[in-house]
Amino acid sequence: DKLKQYLKKNLYSINKIEITDFDDKTYDYCIFNCKIINSENEKESKNMTIIIKIGEGTDFTMSFSL
Repeated sequence: DKLKQYLKKNLYSINKIEITDFDDKTYDYCIFNCKIINSENEKESKNMTIIIKIGEGTDFTMSFSL
């Protein structure tokens, strides 16, 4: 519930995401630099970094920052 509230507070009602940079070579995890765009007003946007570490099978760990 805390994650849901955080995302609702910090993102837009309808979001579009553009990946602006990607690194899967430097570390044991993937780093995505993204631009989150308000689909209702595309002049509004925020930057977000998403980090994903792939585990066994379908297991993964994800973190992000705005």
